[in-house]
Amino acid sequence: QELCAALAREYNKAKPPKKVKFVDSCVIVCPGTCADGSVSPRAASDTVLMVEAFLKGRYLKYNNNMGYVPPRARSTPQAFSHWTYAYTRGALMVVEIQGVG
Repeated sequence: QELCAALAREYNKAKPPKKVKFVDSCVIVCPGTCADGSVSPRAASDTVLMVEAFLKGRYLKYNNNMGYVPPRARSTPQAFSHWTYAYTRGALMVVEIQGVG
């Protein structure tokens, strides 16, 4: 998500009609336990969580990695996805854009 936020900052430098912003997030790893009961720092049974602030409002999905775009979709998320593909010369494309408002 930090890479997406960095790309959004670059996109916003071009002064688009509507800016793109990604919320801050963090990853929490809850270590699993080994057969002997000890805690393993990298066990296959670790639980990994990505946490971000709750966004109040009506939750919307703007696109996905299979080409889905909802009817009457806003153009900013689609423009940003296209821009990330062009900006990275086809190496990356940010999709699965979701949020509120």
